[in-house]
Amino acid sequence: MKVMELFESPKHTFPTDFGLDEFDYNVKFGQELLKQYSKVALEKVGDGYTLWEFKREFALIRDEDSYVAYYMKFRFDMINLIKRQCVSQIAIWRSRMVNEQSGMAKRIFMNHLIPKYGNIITDSEQTEDGRRFWADRIRECVTQGDCYVYYVSIYPDRKILDVSSMKDYEHIIRNQPAYGSNEMFKNRRFVITTKPLDNSIILI
Repeated sequence: MKVMELFESPKHTFPTDFGLDEFDYNVKFGQELLKQYSKVALEKVGDGYTLWEFKREFALIRDEDSYVAYYMKFRFDMINLIKRQCVSQIAIWRSRMVNEQSGMAKRIFMNHLIPKYGNIITDSEQTEDGRRFWADRIRECVTQGDCYVYYVSIYPDRKILDVSSMKDYEHIIRNQPAYGSNEMFKNRRFVITTKPLDNSIILI
């Protein structure tokens, strides 16, 4: 998951750097988003902002001028090993100037992505921010028991490990390729799902 922040030079973005740090372009971008036919106003946030879902995008947009305070893009990945289509967050941009965007990544993930799509998988390339974000979401899921967490090795060994505690998670990241940017890591991912997977291996 790639993260872009205001006042920073965007790196490793997908598919572009969005240009949202420029106010005029940002507002125009928000206006174009709101012209889309496929859009849903999910909830009001703070003082004068609305969280919207578009086709494979979420955005927190200021009502008065269409300024985008938070933007997230996602895609669908069919993971044949688990026979499920999963959502993968592939790019995030947020404005540090807007307090309403604070906690928005967690809010979208827990309140909208998981309930609607059911299966969320780590991106094939995780930044340090992305790793911390996923560790927090995994901790919440295994503690609260609302979802199931798995480590999926898609290739070459094709295995599914059950992550039922933070002890399991820590064991996996110490002993398995879990996060990284080269090809080896792209086939080894964490999955959070609302329904249990078959044929998982329970760690003892």
